[in-house]
Amino acid sequence: VVVAGGMERMTNMGTAGATKGLAGAADDLYEVRSGVTFPGAYALMARAYFDEYGGTHEDLAHIAVKNHDNALVNDHAHLQQEITVEEALGAPEIASPFTLYDSCPISDGASALV
Repeated sequence: VVVAGGMERMTNMGTAGATKGLAGAADDLYEVRSGVTFPGAYALMARAYFDEYGGTHEDLAHIAVKNHDNALVNDHAHLQQEITVEEALGAPEIASPFTLYDSCPISDGASALV
């Protein structure tokens, strides 16, 4: 029998502490020194995907709306808030094409595998 587990607690650090912790998880030689953040790296991948296969900011907005709708029926969801496509499209930009509603909040989590 093999057991593997992991956990992450970030809500007790505040925004500055969590941001510093996430920045420390990046590769110092290639990512940190070039100014790449996790949202920025995923934004580059999303842009490359859109260029190759098609996709728009509106497609992402529909995903954000669906995810928030799912949270409304989950008592344990972090953000139980209904949003519209228009709200998702008008949300503050984090790293183009991602906006606030495409990004995850600072959270705690744990998992185990037996």
